[in-house]
Amino acid sequence: MKKIIILLSAYNGEKFISEQLESLLKMRIPDKSEIKIIIRDDGSSDNTLKIIESYEKKHNNIYVIKGENIGWKRSFWELLKYEKNGDYYCYCDQDDIWKENKLVKALDILEGEEKIPSLYYSTCDIINTDGKYIYTEKNEIPDSKKKYLTCLKARGCTMIFNNSLRKLVLKSGPPLCFAHDLWTLRVASYVGKIYKDEEAQIYYRDHRGSATKADGILERIGYSVKKYRSLDNHYYYYAQELLKHYKNLLDKNITEYLEEIVKGKSSVLYKIKLLFSKDFVMQSFVGTIELKIFMILGYYQKEKLSILEEKLAEKKIEP
Repeated sequence: MKKIIILLSAYNGEKFISEQLESLLKMRIPDKSEIKIIIRDDGSSDNTLKIIESYEKKHNNIYVIKGENIGWKRSFWELLKYEKNGDYYCYCDQDDIWKENKLVKALDILEGEEKIPSLYYSTCDIINTDGKYIYTEKNEIPDSKKKYLTCLKARGCTMIFNNSLRKLVLKSGPPLCFAHDLWTLRVASYVGKIYKDEEAQIYYRDHRGSATKADGILERIGYSVKKYRSLDNHYYYYAQELLKHYKNLLDKNITEYLEEIVKGKSSVLYKIKLLFSKDFVMQSFVGTIELKIFMILGYYQKEKLSILEEKLAEKKIEP
């Protein structure tokens, strides 16, 4: 019997979490498989804990962890290390809606890849807070593996991966407090296998109620500065951590490319090389211009981490 573990971190999600859980319970279960839903409440102050505990009482495959508020990144890392005996793992947000065939489609693809670190993800239909469809997010796969570092995008809530990848991801611990899903995707894309389903398998709720673009020039600039100051967009650190933990598993040309990015932290020569690199780009032209500007300015190379992030970087998580 294959064990599918759904990892859900919840925080003040009383408005939508019941709808999400109902969608999980209505999914088709792949043959010879069972589902276990583990929900970690991240110290909610609303009725979220009460709601999920009511589901736990009604369903023997739902398990609730009462946690203190540590933030969604750490909460998902805690969930990932919690259950060691699963065959497949899924990241789950508290406010989306999963389509009934998601698990069946994923396991059809991942079946037989147990020994190879493998990850499945799909496109998703974006909806607003009222559940109204806005558009389908595609996130195309880049034409070069080098571009995976900056161009490969996928929603964590669409990802399903095997235990081989889980163990490999946890081998590095929570590096610099990266987002769980972005790090899982990068590890899978460079030292494992990734599979994309072109058919949307979830409804992703956009709480801004519209497309994810900033409206005006000033808003766009502010959004960009905030984005590139985030550790999740510091590609120097991604390159550094991939080399630190997985260098022996990387292709030679990828190793050399990542080393160039690391050298670009302090070398003007390598900054110039990255400036004109056809691989160090984003999905859009505007995004690429932003990336190059902030790379030159050094925003993607921020060296000072918060005290919490420094402690997390030192903390080892055992697979």
